[in-house]
Amino acid sequence: MKNLILSFFLLFTITLSAQYSKILEKSDDINCERMVYNTRELMQFAYNSHCKAEAYPFLSKNGQELYFTADHSYHWLFYTRKDSLTEVWSVPVPISVANYSGPILSTYFSPDLNELFFTNNASEVFHCKRSEGSKIDFGQVVQLSFITQSNSGSEEDLLRPFSSLSFLDNFNKMYAVTLKGTYAYYLKTAENTYTYQTGLSTFSEEIGFISTDGLSYYFTNDDVKNVLFCRTRASVNEDFNQEVFYIKKFEAHLKITQCRMSEDAKQLVLVLNDESWDRNDIYFYSLGKADTLKKFDLKTLVIRDVIERKDHPTPLFVTASSKPDLKNIKTVELLNQAGADICKIDIGIPFPNPCKSQFTIYFSVQGENPNSAMPILHITDLSGKVLYSQRLENNSGQVLVAPEHLNSGNYLIKIEYNGIFSNSVKLTYTLS
Repeated sequence: MKNLILSFFLLFTITLSAQYSKILEKSDDINCERMVYNTRELMQFAYNSHCKAEAYPFLSKNGQELYFTADHSYHWLFYTRKDSLTEVWSVPVPISVANYSGPILSTYFSPDLNELFFTNNASEVFHCKRSEGSKIDFGQVVQLSFITQSNSGSEEDLLRPFSSLSFLDNFNKMYAVTLKGTYAYYLKTAENTYTYQTGLSTFSEEIGFISTDGLSYYFTNDDVKNVLFCRTRASVNEDFNQEVFYIKKFEAHLKITQCRMSEDAKQLVLVLNDESWDRNDIYFYSLGKADTLKKFDLKTLVIRDVIERKDHPTPLFVTASSKPDLKNIKTVELLNQAGADICKIDIGIPFPNPCKSQFTIYFSVQGENPNSAMPILHITDLSGKVLYSQRLENNSGQVLVAPEHLNSGNYLIKIEYNGIFSNSVKLTYTLS
């Protein structure tokens, strides 16, 4: 009898284990490379891995150069540059720091990118200079010292800089997020030595940066996770005002964490996070006229978000194969002589871009003749020669495109409808 019960128990365990394995196989989370954050407002960085963390981005003044930390093997700093014509980022390459092999987390670069400050996971801060003629080679590091003037040893450690470094006044003033989770101000009191002055945070877990003129403090926080906030001051010698503004309210289901701004290019680079380090991804947002200082109203921003999430729940992730990128949709509207619309064509940006063998793209066609033939997607070379065509099955939606016989390179995509062509969008195609 005991053997029978034991056999039944083993059979039940094996069956349950098999059923659980099937559930796991069906879970989209298993293939994390196919999972991307569900957002229409943000342009994702082409080299997000989704299975690893890309974080702590630093964007140059002109928005063309990006440094970021990745933990593909261990935390290290990578460099990539955006082509001014194709707007395609180059393949990220690791930087080299003389005689340093430890982890690199948060970074700060001087405006000319010649000087680098960075933190490690031991809350230590280092400084080094870029080798002449190179974007990725840096010289010997110097470790900075910090005085916190605290009576408690544990409190002293918590007030040390951890991330989101910013400097002003020829590196005499430093701002950073502490291990305590507050944004703090430090003053240079000796060579390579800074002394803690005061905390700036008004919310929990603030992560921010100081504008290049020192008059604005931009930050995110854990109290209102989908909003970029700002505090201002009239002079760098004054304290920041207690009045809080918000710059941009992103989609309610997103959590914005680390961020930097290219003020000349009016572009924000930020990190989306799902509460765990290994799901950090980098995204970009182009600041527009609507993104200006607005008086912060906690009730409006928080309560409405709660209602929106409850009434219209939005998934945090979607699969990459079905994700249309609606950023920078290009529209063609052609009018007849009387001024009535005869055709309107919308085309989105291909996703992913660069792509390997296939991509997804959003499109929408509106015309006066409902009996017209379906639109056609064309891929051309940069001179306009058609190399691939695909008739679409609907007048709007998203389509998976897997062109054949294309070589690696840059191409243009456009939609044809009744002999009318949309604007072109750029695609970088690779076979490797």
